[in-house]
Amino acid sequence: KMAMHVSALDRYRNGSFSEASVDQKDQDNYNTQKVADYYYDNAEVDHEDGDQDYYSTPVDDNNYGYPYPEEPNHNQEKSPYDYPVEEDQIAAPTYPVMGQEEQKETGASLEEQKVALTPSSGSKIADVTRPIIEYDPNAKITVSEPKKQSSGVVGNHTEYRVKGNNSGGDFDENRRYKEFYSLRNLLNQNWPGFFIPAIPPKVKIGKMENSVVQERCYLFNRFMKDVSETPHLWESDEVKTFIKPNMGVGQALSLIAAPTPESIFERVTNTTGINHEEIDDAKVNRYTDSIREFVISSKDIFPLLAKFKNCITQLEKQRRYQLEAYKDFSEFLSQYESTTMNVYSSDSIQGHYKMISDTDNNTMRAQIEALSEKIDNPFIRFKYWVKEEIIDLHALLQAIGQKNSLESKRHKLQNKIKNANSELEKLNAGKKTFKTLFKSQSGKASTITSLTTFIAQAEKDIEIYEKLIKIVTVHLFEKVIPEFKAKKVKGYVSSLKEFSDSESKNSNELYRCWSSVLQQIQQTFEKSS
Repeated sequence: KMAMHVSALDRYRNGSFSEASVDQKDQDNYNTQKVADYYYDNAEVDHEDGDQDYYSTPVDDNNYGYPYPEEPNHNQEKSPYDYPVEEDQIAAPTYPVMGQEEQKETGASLEEQKVALTPSSGSKIADVTRPIIEYDPNAKITVSEPKKQSSGVVGNHTEYRVKGNNSGGDFDENRRYKEFYSLRNLLNQNWPGFFIPAIPPKVKIGKMENSVVQERCYLFNRFMKDVSETPHLWESDEVKTFIKPNMGVGQALSLIAAPTPESIFERVTNTTGINHEEIDDAKVNRYTDSIREFVISSKDIFPLLAKFKNCITQLEKQRRYQLEAYKDFSEFLSQYESTTMNVYSSDSIQGHYKMISDTDNNTMRAQIEALSEKIDNPFIRFKYWVKEEIIDLHALLQAIGQKNSLESKRHKLQNKIKNANSELEKLNAGKKTFKTLFKSQSGKASTITSLTTFIAQAEKDIEIYEKLIKIVTVHLFEKVIPEFKAKKVKGYVSSLKEFSDSESKNSNELYRCWSSVLQQIQQTFEKSS
């Protein structure tokens, strides 16, 4: 299965893909699930927790595949950011900062000291006491307040509060991972060639960890916010059903009728405003070559983002440990003054050196301890940004893969028409076929009618697919990809600005604190002299 996927993909990258070069084995894999996102294979869905691992995609040795292996390849030359991930290799602080399970998690940590899940006494639900996403009454939709649910029947899972308003009125519902996944998967299938915002990936271990739950909440909120800002998605039947189903969410989404080629064509044409009659083959070929170059060039982005993510993850943890340590640091200084200075200094000046432990003036100690609250951890948001870069690029390549899916469907129909015409010629010539060997004369006539009807409909669908391929190609090249690039540039500048601003404020807080300590030291020496 993997080899067939790579075979078709290689031909696409090399520019040698054509209808004649695709054999039947490749046909089953050369579609949007296998080319742009092999990771969205429905067979891989964990229906127990609703998670979907759409990042564990097979790629070749050169990392040419659209997706990339999120974990770094430690067999390659070591980078300073290829950090170990095993628990026994992580240098944990000696003071108690995190629980054992939290120390084990490396890929999706958050600021647990500010965002913590606190189990309710005697309850199966654990609430987020200080959520990273607050309900925004001015937003069309907000995903917040994750709650851990425990059940012996369906297993542990987390539900997220989805609150807002749309054309149907106000809503306030709870949704879990697999329901977000079902929505996105349906949007991707029903809107070929359109960028569908990304959702967080599956985590193999620790899906109930506080940090994972909080990160998912943040990314789900971002997903729904982006959907709400995209009119054709926000007003779609898929999203309206997700928000206000008349039965279970999964069941309601599954009952949405699969769109026909005609309905997809109408939807795509009305939304894009592109007239297929104004698109010539030369433009399609030129745009296709440019899209192919973009896809291949993305191979250099994924390995960099993987290492960047590991680097930011470690920096975020180190900052988190540092913030927690300030209270211990002030306590150690106070104890040192209370014990050691009694031994080292003379009786006449012992009190002068109690700058931190002075019971009459605890200003210095309070200022140092306050750093844990005043100093921000901007690496958290920067880590989110890197994660967004990864999943967004996957989502874009998935949209591009839908163009390939349309080409594959067209080619399949062409093969089926060829086989149907061959069988129809034999029947019209009075010859028997395997399918009609034991059929009566009326049965053969019925088969001829069915084949004729099928060929007519298939030829009509092929014509629609050809029009769709033209429109989707132009839409991808002229709108989807340029908007994606512009958004990424703007997002980088915004994230770097936010990070720099936060660190500048942190520097000011540190300067104020330690300047006060310096001033206290000077005053102490003046007293002692």
